[in-house]
Amino acid sequence: HILEYLIDENKRGEWDLFFDKGGIVKKFNERTGIVFYQTKSTYTVWPRDFTLLVSGTKLNDDQIKL
Repeated sequence: HILEYLIDENKRGEWDLFFDKGGIVKKFNERTGIVFYQTKSTYTVWPRDFTLLVSGTKLNDDQIKL
């Protein structure tokens, strides 16, 4: 299932070309948490660090509301 693949934090490096490392900082519940991502540097762009508060609700087997 594509949706399950995309929301699996352990598989991000398999589909995101710029992903270098990251993970869950804090999980509040099954649908809300804080995540950290670091991107790779490419040519003239320095690597970036992101900390995000994310939340999503699965609407059905094919959709997720972020």
